[in-house]
Parts: sequence; structure tokens; C-alpha cells
Amino acid sequence: MSINLAWEKFITTRDEEARQKLIIHHLPLVKHLAGRVAVKLPALIQREDLESYGVIGLMEHWTNMTLPWGTALIPMPTTA
Repeated sequence: MSINLAWEKFITTRDEEARQKLIIHHLPLVKHLAGRVAVKLPALIQREDLESYGVIGLMEHWTNMTLPWGTALIPMPTTA
């Protein structure tokens, strides 16, 4: 399943398999952003925790996301 098909399937049906595909696809971006944030925070905040928070944030956003009718969805780029 391509990422665009996963987006379409998730948005229309909230399919769990499509959701998992989206999470896996966006993990490199989450890890990259967590690394950039980690260097600005105290050492007691671990990078792995930031990555976990990032994945949770994506899942919560997608769960609560609603798009107005006719809105085109553009997938986020990755840094892989």
C-alpha cells in the first residue's frame, strides 16, 4: 500500500492498518525532529522519550483530525 493510498484509506475509514503504515512512514521525521529538539533541552530529557512523545502526538492528531470537504491532503515529507 502506497503512502498516498494509506492516507486516503485512513481518512475515509480510520483503518488501523493504514494508521500503522502512516506511523512507520513518519518515524524518520519524528526521530529527526526529536534529535533537533533534544540538543536544546537538559540532558535528563532523553531523546527516546521525545521520539515517543512525537509518535503519540501524531497518533492523537490523526485520531482527532477532521478535514473540510474538498480539502486536498498533502503528505508530510520525510528526511530519510
